[in-house]
Amino acid sequence: MAFSKKERFSEDLQITASLARCMAHPARLRIINFLAENGRTQFGLLLKHIPLASRTIRQHLKMLGFTGMVDVDEDVPCTYYSLSTKECHFCIEKMQSYLTVFENNL
Repeated sequence: MAFSKKERFSEDLQITASLARCMAHPARLRIINFLAENGRTQFGLLLKHIPLASRTIRQHLKMLGFTGMVDVDEDVPCTYYSLSTKECHFCIEKMQSYLTVFENNL
């Protein structure tokens, strides 16, 4: 059985990698953009605008929720999704910081 060796890297690099992995799919980028443009959105509206199956969209939303970038609001019978401003700013800062170091070392 293989064991993860990510603990050998700094927490900062682990967080940055997790955020990059989260955004490494065009569907998740589309969801992020849609929520940024439209704010709090009912799941049914996401389903109409993203050309994927309901289950697939939910899986992508789950991954975005795992990083804290997307907030979920259960208002029975509807589920609403929105971007977490604080977490999105954190993500932007982490990615900018990493890319600046990367660029400076080219």
